[in-house]
Amino acid sequence: MKTRKYNLSAIAMGVALAIGSVTAAQAGQVPGHPIADHILGALQQENLRTDLPTFNNSERAGLAGVESALSIIAAKAHIDHTFCQGGTRDKPFTYRLSSDAFDTDGVVTLDNGAGFGGFSLNVHLTPSAVDLGIPKLTLGTRVDVTADDGSAIRGSTGFSFIKDYEGLHHWSNKDNIFNDSADWVFTDAQSKKPIPYGERSIKDYFKQVVEQESWEFDWGLEKVLKHGYPVTKWAELSWYKRPDGGDGRLKVIKQVVRPRGGLCQIVYQASSTDEDRFSYSGKVKVFVPEIIPPVTTPTPPQ
Repeated sequence: MKTRKYNLSAIAMGVALAIGSVTAAQAGQVPGHPIADHILGALQQENLRTDLPTFNNSERAGLAGVESALSIIAAKAHIDHTFCQGGTRDKPFTYRLSSDAFDTDGVVTLDNGAGFGGFSLNVHLTPSAVDLGIPKLTLGTRVDVTADDGSAIRGSTGFSFIKDYEGLHHWSNKDNIFNDSADWVFTDAQSKKPIPYGERSIKDYFKQVVEQESWEFDWGLEKVLKHGYPVTKWAELSWYKRPDGGDGRLKVIKQVVRPRGGLCQIVYQASSTDEDRFSYSGKVKVFVPEIIPPVTTPTPPQ
């Protein structure tokens, strides 16, 4: 009988590889997700809330106007690439922003409005039944936003003028979902070239009582568009409390989400004493926040 010689080392290696492949396939392992705990924790917190937001029409219109204004600032941080880098938490780039709204109409002004080195946004709210012409159809509310001629926003390289601004935002009928979209033309501060910009976002709102005070919270994501293509991504958190004896509060934080640094943060803090309408005024600060410690990514299984 003919005898065959085998390479025992090769056989041992082949068996080891085969066993390893079977073990990995049977286990079905995937690496741990580096931000799963944070996202799932946020979802759990929102799902545990039993109270939905209780906005009235003036609040829906006013908050939509604030979102439009802050989105323009986020887009300015892209068209003016040195804009955010010029500010620190101690010495931020600062604007003055006010939002005033009644049941169906409102106005938002930044730095005294159009013609004074800032912009003016006009807000109009329409219930879904009126918007779609179907009586008793309560899908939510629509909010349209336009900008006055002469609107502009200043930055580190000069003013960018805003033309043909059209914002279209929607609230769900339970006020817990808000999505917004807007398109406009920015004039480059240096070349004066008109460039199409836009933004899209979705945000979730929920209510929680904190120390016997009722607050509406929001969180979500937003993207800024250039020529219709996404160029930057922002995360947002907000706190809102309606006036109750003159202590209305509104705070919004937007932070750019960008790999390998390039941090930028937009913070708006406003107050109100008007209980008859949405009327908040305060400062917007743009700056580079403190460096966030790097997240350690789990090593994939071998």
